[in-house]
Amino acid sequence: MDISVVIPAYNAEKTIAATLQSVLNQTYPPSEVIVVNDGSKDGTKERVLEFGDRVRLINQENSGVSAARNFGVENSNSDWIAFLDSDDLWLPEKLECQVSLLEKHEGVQWCATRYFECVGENKTLSSFGEPVAEEDLAGRIIHSLQAISDSSNIWVSTILIRKSLVQMAGGFHTNLSSTADNDLWFRVGKIESDIAYVNKPLAHYMVNPVGMSRMETKQISPARYEFFDRLAGHIEDSGPENRKLFEKIFERYTGQYMFNLARTGNHEASRSLLTWLREKSYRLPGWNYRWIHLIPTTLVDGMRNAKHILRRKRN
Repeated sequence: MDISVVIPAYNAEKTIAATLQSVLNQTYPPSEVIVVNDGSKDGTKERVLEFGDRVRLINQENSGVSAARNFGVENSNSDWIAFLDSDDLWLPEKLECQVSLLEKHEGVQWCATRYFECVGENKTLSSFGEPVAEEDLAGRIIHSLQAISDSSNIWVSTILIRKSLVQMAGGFHTNLSSTADNDLWFRVGKIESDIAYVNKPLAHYMVNPVGMSRMETKQISPARYEFFDRLAGHIEDSGPENRKLFEKIFERYTGQYMFNLARTGNHEASRSLLTWLREKSYRLPGWNYRWIHLIPTTLVDGMRNAKHILRRKRN
């Protein structure tokens, strides 16, 4: 199986070398490793060039991570694509385990794995909605949309996928920034519902604790609203089976985002999202997410501060 690894990179001089080394250490070597330099202003280009002809560098003007991934796919020479972000890491057997599982299930066109979410020195195993039986440790075939609706995570840096399937689904939407990968998996899942899923962690997702993924924002971006609009559209244009799954996915994504906004002190933004959902006549999250709006803001802030104090004491 020929595999092109596509790595978008923007100002990644501090992390790109370790990321590339984790790819070059694979027990199943890829056919090519492509770094798309997205207009970096630091020494990213120089760090990549240090790897010589083992890594292929292509450059573009700064256009965002989605455009960089699309550009990498467009310039790849393999039938299969593996995505990896420039600050994340693969374990050495990542590609080998995926190829082995896909070879056992001919016809399946994409594959993901579990992973560790790393915040500083702390590692958390990614969620998987189903219990893992001993005989399933090597992996299994699951329904991608069902898995997502059950809170399983399909993360971009674990994906191995046929290039033709990415192209058929339309690639990454360039307006969505941090949600573009999820948006693509929804479209891919409507075309090819079965996904091979390796039930062991084979990558490290290096989380920036003060980044957008930590919900430290006072406003909801237009891109986030567009993501929810697009997700709601899947409910309307899907058949009965997928429609129910997309309803669950929509509630999960809007509900968790609303809850986390309030939990991290962004109460106004959290309530604004609920108001927006009502105005759009969209499905509202259940009370398992909305209960936080019934608690006084001062109490939520106090709970949050207490959690931070306990965490500092443990560290």
